[in-house]
Amino acid sequence: MLKKDPKASFKFRTRGIFKVRKVYIFYFGKLKTVREWEETEYLELLEHQRVVPQPIAVDSVNRRQYWMFLDEFYLEDEGHDWEAVRALVLDKIAKQQKQVKRALARLDIAQK
Repeated sequence: MLKKDPKASFKFRTRGIFKVRKVYIFYFGKLKTVREWEETEYLELLEHQRVVPQPIAVDSVNRRQYWMFLDEFYLEDEGHDWEAVRALVLDKIAKQQKQVKRALARLDIAQK
């Protein structure tokens, strides 16, 4: 099942003494990734995830994969590839848009 994780986030910290640089770490729940993204890697990730879902982390304890797509974080436990994640997210967005249109139409009818 694919679910949005509103609590997941990237946070940065500075590394180095003489040459200070930013590194980004992904936090999910009470866990964080071992991997650190350099600032240039992080900026590339932000650019790519606007088009194609990007795998961020694997929670091997709970057997979940974390993805970033359209500036949101998602977790799934069914082993989907990026194409499936993209399709599922876009489908959820389309359903929400239809739901909003129906609600607005009901309000419009009720106000007449």
